[in-house]
Amino acid sequence: MIDLFSGIVGQDKAVNLLKRSIATDNISHAYLLAGPAGVGKTSAAIAFAYTLLAAADSDAQIFLQDNMHPDLMIIEKPENKTLIGKDQITREMEPWLALKPFRAARKAVIIKDSSLMSLEASNAILKTLEEPPAYTVIILISDEMNLLETILSRCQVVKFFPVADGVVEEFLINRGIEPNQAHQAARLAQGSIGRALSFSQNVDFSGIWNDIKVLVDDFCRGQYATVFNAASKMQADPSLYTSMMETILRDIYIYQQTKLEQLLAIPDNIDMIKAIPEVNPEKIRIALKRINKLKKYFRTNVNSLLISTNISYEVFEALN
Repeated sequence: MIDLFSGIVGQDKAVNLLKRSIATDNISHAYLLAGPAGVGKTSAAIAFAYTLLAAADSDAQIFLQDNMHPDLMIIEKPENKTLIGKDQITREMEPWLALKPFRAARKAVIIKDSSLMSLEASNAILKTLEEPPAYTVIILISDEMNLLETILSRCQVVKFFPVADGVVEEFLINRGIEPNQAHQAARLAQGSIGRALSFSQNVDFSGIWNDIKVLVDDFCRGQYATVFNAASKMQADPSLYTSMMETILRDIYIYQQTKLEQLLAIPDNIDMIKAIPEVNPEKIRIALKRINKLKKYFRTNVNSLLISTNISYEVFEALN
């Protein structure tokens, strides 16, 4: 059988743990795959579930190609909702799990973004985790370790970590991305393969960099209207614009503290970095911390323009 884990890069420890569980038939009834967004958790969960089902179903691959295997259920937040609701657990998952496997020896449930389960949904799934059917494997995926402690204690935690920039860059180049763009996308992605791939495929990558440089210059001049101008431009690709702004703030901080060009994430920006007046390093640290919290809201139903405006305001405050 094809190694379904082969496309996951930079997560050898996590992948080996999951593969070893299958090889030794030491399967837990519940797993939590936890770590930053875009580092391979979902791919690993799917590979793990597919491999488990295929072990006792020679035709599993036919069904799994479209996530249609009768012994696989994938639960995620509905597009029009902010949370995974209780009904998705009690009315969809529980009755399905009550039936024995149709084709495989096990049934697998993958819950994406499990940190978005409502309190009621969390309490409902806790009951299943306490007394799961013998053939059940539940795989929770979460970017944050903020689930109920009672849920965490009933799962085998598999940790995923940011991927090294060099590994991300090599991955992009192997996908046909031009080396310089691969290098910059890898630095901007902060260890996320998913973000790096998305960034590198943006056809106007260099154009957005130029936009950011102009905006930063306007921020430094104290032009408050730039907050709204920047927020409007960010709607084209909020994640990429935010990462570029974060990277420039970090590079400003590093250069003004050390004067060492070789420490910059994007050395090509050195002329702009040198031209920026001295800023309060504490304000940059505060801004970066707040931006890191704000950008997580892009994955929710919070208005994107409102998030972008707040991020732009943090950059403006940091540079003035």
